[in-house]
Amino acid sequence: MVSTSIQLLLLFSSISAVWSVNCRQEKDTGVNCDNNPITIKFYFDMRTRNESKNSDVCQPLFYRGCAGNDNRFDSRDECTAACVPGKQKKIKLEKKEKENEADPEEVDDKEEEEEEEEEEQLNKDMSLEVNVCKLPTDAKIDTKAQKCDNGCPTGYKCTKKNFCCPYKDHVCALPASSGTERLAFKHYGRYAYQPGLKNCIRFSYFGQGGNYNNFLTYNDCKKYCMEGKQ
Repeated sequence: MVSTSIQLLLLFSSISAVWSVNCRQEKDTGVNCDNNPITIKFYFDMRTRNESKNSDVCQPLFYRGCAGNDNRFDSRDECTAACVPGKQKKIKLEKKEKENEADPEEVDDKEEEEEEEEEEQLNKDMSLEVNVCKLPTDAKIDTKAQKCDNGCPTGYKCTKKNFCCPYKDHVCALPASSGTERLAFKHYGRYAYQPGLKNCIRFSYFGQGGNYNNFLTYNDCKKYCMEGKQ
């Protein structure tokens, strides 16, 4: 019994040590040295920590090759496993041989064209919640707008056109969400309102999904979520 208690204590201590050493440190891109190439790593963003909403986010960073701190991981899943206890991540392992063999520049051009076409289609689709409710978000979300016939979800109101649309306070209280990656890894700097800080923070968006608390610029975020607040 005593041996089991000691083992549990040691296990808890090791988990706490990893959390305190790795996950609480600030983002650090390191320094350039020895002609080491810049690589993409991930760090845990303490600004997004919110246990009640399970909103912890691991963000990408460009590591310069040397120095830095321990809050740096080779993949987002490795970062999540170390810094977000109990949260399971679904890993997409979809790879196509043709894309691996293709010219990287051709693949990039093709994906940019596809991305532009998808964005244009989303902007034109007036059945989407983001368009019906005229939300000033930069998130690419294909959720359909719901009628008020069966009531609206928590945080939503019924408009004169009989559609459920989110309250501004609901949108601005949503945790920053990086969304999901596209086939070619890309991330974009976006802004989300952080109620605890009463300010907008910059985070990395992977190009699709996430939620409406996602703005192209700091001023867009400030205008929507901060104007009129004391």
